[in-house]
Amino acid sequence: MPRLKMARAMLEEAEVRRVAASLGIPIIGFTEATPLLEIKPHLEARQTTNGPTPFVGVPPDKRVDYRQAYGDAAAVIVIGLPYTLKMSPPKNTQGKGRLSAFCRGEDYHLRLSRKMEALMAALKVKHPQLDYRLFVDNGKLVDRGSAWRAGLGFYGKNNTLIHPQYGSGFFIGQILVSTPIAFVPAIPLKSLCGSCRRCLDACPHGALESGFSLDASRCISYLTQKKKLSEVEAQRVQYFVYGCDLCQLACPYNAHLPEECWEDGPMDAAWPELKALSKMDEATFDAVFTGSALHWRGCQTLVRNSKLLLKFLEKEC
Repeated sequence: MPRLKMARAMLEEAEVRRVAASLGIPIIGFTEATPLLEIKPHLEARQTTNGPTPFVGVPPDKRVDYRQAYGDAAAVIVIGLPYTLKMSPPKNTQGKGRLSAFCRGEDYHLRLSRKMEALMAALKVKHPQLDYRLFVDNGKLVDRGSAWRAGLGFYGKNNTLIHPQYGSGFFIGQILVSTPIAFVPAIPLKSLCGSCRRCLDACPHGALESGFSLDASRCISYLTQKKKLSEVEAQRVQYFVYGCDLCQLACPYNAHLPEECWEDGPMDAAWPELKALSKMDEATFDAVFTGSALHWRGCQTLVRNSKLLLKFLEKEC
């Protein structure tokens, strides 16, 4: 590591890791704030093939440049919070839809932001000059790319980042800090997928193609979040009423993850009643889903998905 960098560094990796561990942050890594050029070709290729990345209004050259998001960025702290990916189905799934694991419980944006704010508050006690910006899946930066460069996992054929211990069941947040950090650079992990194609075969509509790519128009997760659907796209809303976990559940690197037991609960449970969702009004939607990761898309999208899924289930019977 360059001697000048060590001399300028005002934060130490060990200190940040120690504070993070005390706050219940089990996954953490570090990277320079230099442009993430390693993944730019991938972003450009995807844009050429499928058009702009869904829900992202920033071109690839800006997404890989940390200083476009925060001009004073000197280093990047990447954290991860595990979540329960696997959930056993109820005894009777008739008439029920399925919610993706990412939108069950409290909104992961809120969880990550709270943890990152707590981490920064603790560090600022000794480093009051420390300034920072938080980013959680908001389109300006490539969260998985930063986590990959920080050594937190490898890219799977299903485009998720796979951690050696937690599989792909973890949320990612980034903190761009104004103060340099003395850290040992991680070696980005190469894919360990090999010849496995379980995720490719698990996708009903072939959205993953041959791997490491995505045809968003065939991805159930994307389609259930998209506002307007073509007739063909509407027919592809299957199995999940919001999001989709099929490619992750098929991944052998997630096989060891614990399974949470399903219990009867309100409409934000893992398997909500589709007829109730299809008749939901705005007031009920806000009462049930405020504070969850699916609330941002609005009531009408969930109502539409419920009706489409009911049609699909009728055909399946």
